[in-house]
Amino acid sequence: MGEAKILLIENQESQFKKIKERFSEQEFIIFPPNDGENHLEFTEKIRIVLNSRYGTRSESKRKNAINQTVKYVKENKIDVLIIDHKLIGFHKAPTGIDLAKIFFDNNIRLPVIFLSRTPENDKDVKRNLKKIEGKVDYTWVEKGYAGEALSNDAYFENYVTVCIKNKLKDETFNIYLDKINSILEYRGQFKSDGTFEDLKKIFEQIKDKGKITEIQKDAIDNFLDRQVNVTSRSLLVSALSKTSQD
Repeated sequence: MGEAKILLIENQESQFKKIKERFSEQEFIIFPPNDGENHLEFTEKIRIVLNSRYGTRSESKRKNAINQTVKYVKENKIDVLIIDHKLIGFHKAPTGIDLAKIFFDNNIRLPVIFLSRTPENDKDVKRNLKKIEGKVDYTWVEKGYAGEALSNDAYFENYVTVCIKNKLKDETFNIYLDKINSILEYRGQFKSDGTFEDLKKIFEQIKDKGKITEIQKDAIDNFLDRQVNVTSRSLLVSALSKTSQD
């Protein structure tokens, strides 16, 4: 799928730079793309999005910030969100969990990695996580009091990099499950020659294995692009049959 695009939402510029540096040798593109002004500008939008005080003083300013942030995610085709837990400082302020819910409520269905110095079993964290349980695919990563855990090569690789790669893999598989289901809806356009039943069996094998090959992806995409004709049906069955036993 090429270089994955990661949106790193961290309000402290020093930690943003450190985490971004950790990705320097990875096949990821980190957003915001530059430190300094770009980071500060984006962080200011996040602060407005989360600051409930704008709900009474200037609701339009907050709504505008939400719309701009959602647009930023969609236009840059972000694949994974990395969100710091504590993004604004006042007492009982909304957190990164609230931000994840705002994204979800605005039709952003992306996997999330939360970075936090607070453990996941903290009572306040557990209470807040209920807002997104069953909705958002999230992983909680403890970063240490000042982010020192993320400076450890092995820790970062095992708890952040590997997590991202797994989420990207799962996300791609889920996308193709949706495509498979859309193909199965074409049943009425298949002749009664057993082709549909053959496809159904192959698709069940793919689902059971929990993985899909590049050849199978290409076959599914080509089939959908050709809008279901005799040639594309036969090509799909042929391509999937050759790879379903791998």
